[in-house]
Amino acid sequence: MIQCNLFVSKVINLLGGYKMRVEETIYNLLNKNGIDWNEELYNAQLTDLGIDSMLFIQLVVDIEDEFGFEFDDEDLLLELYDTMEDVINKVKKYI
Repeated sequence: MIQCNLFVSKVINLLGGYKMRVEETIYNLLNKNGIDWNEELYNAQLTDLGIDSMLFIQLVVDIEDEFGFEFDDEDLLLELYDTMEDVINKVKKYI
């Protein structure tokens, strides 16, 4: 039983670290692209953050390069994403 609990604990820690890695990486990419990011902006509208269609495409390219996948064409429309939370959740579905 102790080994089982230890295994479950390790899996939970890995998943938590994975979640933080995705978010932290995307935050770093935002900063690289001139968006002064902080946790309070997690649910801010992308347009309020200054993300227009050109910056969105740059962010998409950076995300694809960083995580090693390509978004499907139907997921490349800025209009599909209201907040950074939406973007982060979409990335998590791909990786």
